[in-house]
Amino acid sequence: MGIEPAPLRELLDIKVFILYLMSNIGRQLTMTELTDVVLQDGYINYFDFCDCFNKMLAQGAVLQIDRTETGPDGIAYERPYFEVTESGRGAMESLQTRLSYSMRERALKAAFQYLDFKTAGIEACCAVERPDPDQIGWRVRYSITQNKTRVLLEGSVYVDDETLAGKMKSVFDANTRGVYRATWAMLTGERGFFD
Repeated sequence: MGIEPAPLRELLDIKVFILYLMSNIGRQLTMTELTDVVLQDGYINYFDFCDCFNKMLAQGAVLQIDRTETGPDGIAYERPYFEVTESGRGAMESLQTRLSYSMRERALKAAFQYLDFKTAGIEACCAVERPDPDQIGWRVRYSITQNKTRVLLEGSVYVDDETLAGKMKSVFDANTRGVYRATWAMLTGERGFFD
């Protein structure tokens, strides 16, 4: 079993972490994307993220760019995107060594995987079924597809307990990308994934 990442506590480290990810991703991010990318590995918590991000926005280290987009209903709306400014990038470059190299690289790799997964037309499905009502046991079937045609991952797990089956479904639904990443890491022998 691996060691959990140590959460960052100092606000300066949290700012550097956010700026590092934003700078190295290399494109503007929505607030949802940014929040997911920054929080996914557990290095910082949501409240510290909000506090630091709002301060960086006010200080000019991060810039908000409003884009006009059209929703599925055909109505145009303004959607904010965020990017690192030159001053934010300069601060990050001079302070990035406050964060360990492995933390920076692990978080950046996970960020790219998240963004690739999100923008690739991924759909997930998970169902709990009882294959034989006369016997004890539940089957949890799951699949992850891309653009409704390409199966990226599918399988089933048989368990004796309905509560456990329901929990497995809940975990899959809440963290499909994590299930995919973990399966990929296990099957490819990716060292360090569970460290």
